[in-house]
Amino acid sequence: MTNLEHYRIFYTTAKEQNFSKAASSLFITQPSVSHAIKQLETQLGVSLFIRHSKGVFLTTEGNVLYSYIKQAFAHIETGERHLQSLKALESGSITIASSDSICKHYLLPRVPSFLKRWPKLDIKFQHGSTPDIMKKLEQGRNRHRDCALAY
Repeated sequence: MTNLEHYRIFYTTAKEQNFSKAASSLFITQPSVSHAIKQLETQLGVSLFIRHSKGVFLTTEGNVLYSYIKQAFAHIETGERHLQSLKALESGSITIASSDSICKHYLLPRVPSFLKRWPKLDIKFQHGSTPDIMKKLEQGRNRHRDCALAY
């Protein structure tokens, strides 16, 4: 498999249409960009760029590769944003398990203020006797990765 860093350099160079601008954007030297592109072209067996005095532009093969690499980087960025929203409790789901009385008298009254603070979280409640909750919690660990609290 090709070095993924070479694809990142290719992607940035294609966007910038200039080796020096790509190097600056990536915080590496222009010779490093040139070397990575040359290695990628050698490994793939095609020319990816046509070089001219004011920069570069993609060859037909370069355009084909760029269309895929662009999608890949878009997916990576989407994944990173999703992870950040999960980390910040801006999205996702949480399952809370408790006895009937704790659910009724302690948890449910606090739900409105919780939802004001984290409106995009999906909250699921499991309630019942402690042995039933523990059984559901054990089963849940084997099926999915929801966060579950038992009281």
